[in-house]
Amino acid sequence: MVMKNQTVTSQNEYHVVDILGEGATSTVYKAIKRDRSESIQTEVALKVFSSEEHIGVWKREFSSLLGVSSPFCVKVFSFEWAMNKPALCLELVEGLTLVELLDSQSLEERDIIEISAQALMGLQDLWSSGLCHGDLSPMNVMVANDGQVKLLDFGLGNFDDKVRRGTPFFVHDSLINGGAPSKESDLFSLGRLINWSGQRVRHGNRDLHELGTQVAVEAEVTPDKAEQLQPSPVGKARLAEIVTSKLSEKRSAQPQTEEFMVQAESFDYVTQKESQDIGPSAQIDWRRIALRLGISASLATLFAVFVLQIGKLPEKLSASKVSKTPATLQIRTKSWREIWIDGKRSGYTPATLKGLTPGKHILKWASPEGSGEMILTLQPGENKLLNDNDLDSPGVE
Repeated sequence: MVMKNQTVTSQNEYHVVDILGEGATSTVYKAIKRDRSESIQTEVALKVFSSEEHIGVWKREFSSLLGVSSPFCVKVFSFEWAMNKPALCLELVEGLTLVELLDSQSLEERDIIEISAQALMGLQDLWSSGLCHGDLSPMNVMVANDGQVKLLDFGLGNFDDKVRRGTPFFVHDSLINGGAPSKESDLFSLGRLINWSGQRVRHGNRDLHELGTQVAVEAEVTPDKAEQLQPSPVGKARLAEIVTSKLSEKRSAQPQTEEFMVQAESFDYVTQKESQDIGPSAQIDWRRIALRLGISASLATLFAVFVLQIGKLPEKLSASKVSKTPATLQIRTKSWREIWIDGKRSGYTPATLKGLTPGKHILKWASPEGSGEMILTLQPGENKLLNDNDLDSPGVE
């Protein structure tokens, strides 16, 4: 995998700054593109595909993606061959996905209407270019820091059955059964997106659910629905304020995370020999040494106790390692459910979640049939399995 601050060479030169995301089929990097002939530097997103299997399809139809000119769709700049893999050079959007915004509980019903209205404009621009999205889902809707909605990952599933994909709940049955993406399948996904978002907004009501259900079932935007789905400058400005604030929080939290990792690693520097030297077996009268240094008797006693406890540190650390052995949670249900652990989205069932800290966790889930939550306790090293019966009768475990 490419690391930060590495230079990648293709017909252009890319300096990788960061990893923006990883998926089953690709990795997206934030990179600085430098044109060899003109030495122009531009920040871009470089999407490198993990497989060469469908490169012929992508190259043949790449001109169609270049033909999309819409403020509501991320721009595609060029098709590349980077790191011995096919890649796309894309517009870099500074913003958050709809999933990230809803997980932060920042949006209200009016915000979902604005996002959905702009997403509809993006779909209409795609249709006018002869394309369909094919995989519209909350992960593929980005809200930029200026409040502009951008559709991601559009078009590549339009040209070959083998490269089609979809997200559970949002993908139309026709695509599951091998059909081609269409205006109707995109509208179905838009309706499901409105429906799904309406279950997660603050102060939500049945209006979003009904609007989303009607758009999905009818697979069209009737005049009355079109009147509801109208973007507005006020709505866009509000989204800009929310996204800018959340991005600022995200940046400010990053140094704290890095500092914590450094502190955690520092515990590894206690060696066995050092622990023996400072342990009780060393037969050192630390109380007398402290008194000689002019420390009062009470403080000297505390000092001695402190040193003796340090001598027991390796033993405590060993016990701590046992008690903190990560646990695994498996969730197997007959129909899909979207799940969250301690407020963090963990994808869809069936799911296997590894590396969980022993102790109590809050498990939440949502599906077309409803939602729920429960508190579960994981033991060190435990491999816990939950099924429909566990989730249908939630509680404290």
